[in-house]
Amino acid sequence: MLSERKKLEEELVFLKESYDIGVITDQEYENGRQRIGAKIKIIEEKENEGDKADGGFAKAKGVAPKVNDKVVKRRVVVFAGDTDDFA
Repeated sequence: MLSERKKLEEELVFLKESYDIGVITDQEYENGRQRIGAKIKIIEEKENEGDKADGGFAKAKGVAPKVNDKVVKRRVVVFAGDTDDFA
């Protein structure tokens, strides 16, 4: 996701430069800025979801969560009060 975010940030810089030299209008700049901002916000929300799901460990360390040296490929959601044994 980082590369996609980086591309959007570069596009935002290009948009600002285009506005500053008069290539695009105020309205075109605002529309583009809002469009790019919305996409960046979606990426941030997806990144935050990942942090919450794995406690931030994998993202912080840059590695996938592992159990007994095997990469965890799916997650099990356990709700408070569940009586099943998930161990």
